[in-house]
Amino acid sequence: MRRALRLVWSLARIPHVALTLFVFPTLLSLALVFVQIVMTGVVMKSLSTDTKVITQSIRDGSARPELRILRNVLYGSPETRPALRVCFWIPDSASATGERPPSPECYPDRLDVAVNVDNPSTAEISKIRQIFDGEVDRVHVCRSCQPDATISLSEGGMPQTKARSIYGLGVVFLALTKRDTKRLENRAMYLESVGEFQETIGSTSFFVPESGAFIDLSPTNPFVPLTINVVLIVMIAVWLALRAHRKVLEYFSQNGVLLPLVAATGKRPFYAAVWLLTLLRVSCFLLGSIPMLCAGMEAISGEDVFLKLKPHAPMLAIWAVSLVVTLGFLTTVASMADLKHRDSVFAFLYRYLPFGVAVAGAAAWAFSYIFVADWAATFRLVIDSTPMAGLLPLLMAPVLQLPSWVVAVHGGASMVAVVLLLRSNSTWFAAHLEEV
Repeated sequence: MRRALRLVWSLARIPHVALTLFVFPTLLSLALVFVQIVMTGVVMKSLSTDTKVITQSIRDGSARPELRILRNVLYGSPETRPALRVCFWIPDSASATGERPPSPECYPDRLDVAVNVDNPSTAEISKIRQIFDGEVDRVHVCRSCQPDATISLSEGGMPQTKARSIYGLGVVFLALTKRDTKRLENRAMYLESVGEFQETIGSTSFFVPESGAFIDLSPTNPFVPLTINVVLIVMIAVWLALRAHRKVLEYFSQNGVLLPLVAATGKRPFYAAVWLLTLLRVSCFLLGSIPMLCAGMEAISGEDVFLKLKPHAPMLAIWAVSLVVTLGFLTTVASMADLKHRDSVFAFLYRYLPFGVAVAGAAAWAFSYIFVADWAATFRLVIDSTPMAGLLPLLMAPVLQLPSWVVAVHGGASMVAVVLLLRSNSTWFAAHLEEV
């Protein structure tokens, strides 16, 4: 390692190498980070004030294809639902919950909506009725009944909407995209309609069974901009690392000094120096991007954002380390594709197989939310803790509030894989130097 460090120090002082590896790529990457943070702030601010999740195509008054598909998935028919039935539950001392539906037709279903209030008989739900008319079959007004979508109303407090499954979230989304066509013709009335919806249902949260918590889906959730920016910064760092790994080899190979330099320093110390140069390049980028990230988070989520995130600091630290290690694992696999570029089969497998595994894992993870069962949550935990296959849930871990032990297992498995791959890379590099 000492010989590798001396070699790194010698190579880093070469002006052309320093400019090529450190100065220009770092400045370009920092510019990308600045643009990324600004764009994230603009998007988050616009979502919090204008609810742009509703696309502009709704203004033409036609039925949107994605809504017809969603209705077909939820109800088996793309058409709007029949006239809404409002069920005011009545007290019943014989029931375990102390109340019951007024008739058999009001028995709650997964796709119904419940309005939880202290006194169902006197609750005013005209706005809620208007919003969900044609989107659901029944709205239950009760104290504690819980279909998959519930709206909690408390005196003097803001309403809170909770979706306990993907089906409940789909019902809320259908209501969110329902608008009066005439009001959409005028922007002011359009914004008024959006404001009324937000005032009626309040903030929306989604229950993640594997974390056992409701996650806030509103743009004010500080985990959303933090996750987006950290993930993009780490991806840029991985790109820098991958390019640096190949660029060092290309620089010395094209100048005809690779073989003499390796012969003079030793194969393993030289390859270790290549990775140390890569880490040095990434470190220069991170030293400049982290202060920009902190300033951007304060601008997006307020000056007290880090006080809000402080209780979650251990989980965020575990997530950041696991994220770096996992993406470093993917970088190491991709570097093997660069080393074995003369073998098209191996180069193709090492370059695209990790991406295919990550996509397949993400698809299986997302599809499992269709099944509302304990085994589905356990299945997602297995994917969450598996390198490559669990890349998407790892990227979203702070938003999903995944258990810290799951994230740590994912990171630990990736670390073991990185060590094994680096040893394999070093051995192959030493035996096939002339093929690089």
